Amino acid sequence: MSKRAAFSGAVLCFLLFTSVADAQSIRTLSGWKTDITTSECNRFVPNPLKQLVELSFVGDYMGFYLRTTAHPNPDFKDVTYGLGSMAENHMQSVGRLMRQENSQYVVITRSANSYYLGDHLAVVQFGSRTDRNGFRFRSNRMDPAKDPDDTPPPATDVVVKSTLLKPCICPSSGKSCNFDWMDYNSYPPYECIACEEPDAYWEGWNHAGGMQIIGDYGVVALEQGAKVDNGRVILVDFRNPLEPKNIYELDLGPNGKDPWGAGIVKLSDGTYLLAVFVNDGGNKIWFYKSRNTSLCNPDASNVCQGPDFQSNPIIKYSWDAGPQNISLLADENGQLYVWAGDKSSYDRLMLWELVINEMTDAWGRVLYTPGLYKLIDKHIYCTFRGDPKQCDLDSASGIYIDPDGRLLVYATEHDNGGPRYEDAGTETTDGSVRMMEFRSAVDPGPSVTSIETAWVELYADPFYNEGNENSATLMIDYADREEENLCDFSKIGLTGWNFNNNISSMRYDIPVGWEFECFAESGCAGSPIVSTGHFAGSFNDLRTMSGVNDNISSCQFVQKTSIGGVLGGINGARNLPSEVKNSYLANLKKMAEFVSRGRTIPAMNQLNAFMHKVETDLNHNKISSELGVRIIQVTNTLVQKIEEGQFE
Repeated sequence: MSKRAAFSGAVLCFLLFTSVADAQSIRTLSGWKTDITTSECNRFVPNPLKQLVELSFVGDYMGFYLRTTAHPNPDFKDVTYGLGSMAENHMQSVGRLMRQENSQYVVITRSANSYYLGDHLAVVQFGSRTDRNGFRFRSNRMDPAKDPDDTPPPATDVVVKSTLLKPCICPSSGKSCNFDWMDYNSYPPYECIACEEPDAYWEGWNHAGGMQIIGDYGVVALEQGAKVDNGRVILVDFRNPLEPKNIYELDLGPNGKDPWGAGIVKLSDGTYLLAVFVNDGGNKIWFYKSRNTSLCNPDASNVCQGPDFQSNPIIKYSWDAGPQNISLLADENGQLYVWAGDKSSYDRLMLWELVINEMTDAWGRVLYTPGLYKLIDKHIYCTFRGDPKQCDLDSASGIYIDPDGRLLVYATEHDNGGPRYEDAGTETTDGSVRMMEFRSAVDPGPSVTSIETAWVELYADPFYNEGNENSATLMIDYADREEENLCDFSKIGLTGWNFNNNISSMRYDIPVGWEFECFAESGCAGSPIVSTGHFAGSFNDLRTMSGVNDNISSCQFVQKTSIGGVLGGINGARNLPSEVKNSYLANLKKMAEFVSRGRTIPAMNQLNAFMHKVETDLNHNKISSELGVRIIQVTNTLVQKIEEGQFE
């Protein structure tokens, strides 16, 4: 059965080829199948549909400042400062730089919806996150004494570069000069630096739209301006994040006045595919192919000339969506996808498979024609339990791919309505910009090879809340353990509600030699009622465990290897077949019984037999190599403890 048969209810959108030659060339397109990110290339995303399904329903709280005392940014005093209402001036798109060296930087676009006010592009440096090495940021709004919504971000997480996106108009010709960047310190007028004519002036774009980051570059959609009839897509070079440069622009022509978003991906032939969502009276997505295999394509003077996209789209799709932000993705096989963040009646993430080749069955009958097939429309939540919204997908959203190919989504609110932090030197009139990081709920990354990257996520409802916005989740990273009152859950939560005796499911990944213990009493006192460690796993319904459901008051990470921890880890281990799991548990329980009776030799024999079974299952691919290695390591530790008489 074709994999697309499962999506028979998906919307198939009509495909228009601009020429026979274009039709032939587009059939051979596939994504660049590399996991190495250079300045000009993104990583592939293994199984993007599965990753979106597993993405957290509620994001982790984040935020940043438009300006601080250290970074005054005169053009970013306040989202509404001198620029009208929020409806005229709001965050529009967000993207994180991909290359590891620059991954602490995030780019945002901000629209003005006005010809004369101008649109902005800003670079945010998350200075508190310089050690993340390209992996998820984790929440930067944690304080054991405050509700997350009342916790401001660190002062180091702030806009460090902001620019106007405006063409310079020369009155004698009425044409725009070279598209350039300009910082400004007055409002208005602005000093025109790109034209030689003394009376040249700046004229704003109507609306800065969606953006996608690729490596250290970004494509940004810009709607028409008062003096510029056609929309544009610009390519920005962020290799030096503090000195971004516009290096290329594509004129979309008279039918492309209102581009809402742009996405880009590297193809297997080395060229690039650009997608532009155009609201031209009937929602369409246009695709352009580059002539060059480099985004910069430097000339003899080492000046970037750009990728040189063909002037006309090679294909156009009509579709039923109207998203604010789009992105192009390639999976590990080179299959191409279109991602979108949008808000209609709810905040949602969508994914389409881009089908290039006509598919037929064994009898030559056409099964699938080229087009876009919607795979998922996922409802996500920008808040829970009555907290103010931390993001809005009618505003800014964007994707990011970590060094291991994990998909993350970032989203911000429209304005800067977040908490102020006057002690950090921010202006008292300025709030922070609320933001959320949506990451995998199953494998958030990075890989757990030491306790420093260990994590546990606790859920208020069984089955990981199932997308219930009225529920709550507590993400506990070992690295952030001091930022939460883990030994007193009554102090963790939201106004009028806390996590004490409110835990019904959990996911975790704990390395060998450590365990995560939870207690019925506060203060991490008494004997643990659940102890898990050494593996990646989950408990989807704690109601099945006597005395555990809604009875957890405190938890802690502990450096040890106990029989209880091993049993708990095996019981919840991820992707362990039930027959294998039951066999392992039976073996280990028998070993534990021998230990409790002081029968060391039978216990050792039982462990040796258990280890032999694990090795056999590993050789026959019944368990993953990662899980098998961890189990063997833990078993060796148990053998050592029994030999040393550490178990009674």
